[in-house]
Amino acid sequence: MAEHVTEVVVIISLMGAGPALNRPVGWHRWGATWRLLCVTMPLTFLITGLVAWRLLDRPPAAAMLLGAVLAPTDPVLAAEVRVGEPTDDALSPVRQA
Repeated sequence: MAEHVTEVVVIISLMGAGPALNRPVGWHRWGATWRLLCVTMPLTFLITGLVAWRLLDRPPAAAMLLGAVLAPTDPVLAAEVRVGEPTDDALSPVRQA
């Protein structure tokens, strides 16, 4: 039950933070964000897990959990980027990412 409640809370948090970003919809406009989600986050997860497993001598399951916990996902931080309705003069790509 706690797992399902946690999943719902994360989904609600992401749904609340996402629409508040000042960026029009489009695959090209969200390129930096997609690169962070599809490349940086999984690499951080894998590298942290491997370091915990090999260098810190943690069991593989604990190393994977540590990697997942430390992967850069933070809907609360995303909420701090709120600036208003989407417009053409959106934020810089770095800040948006």
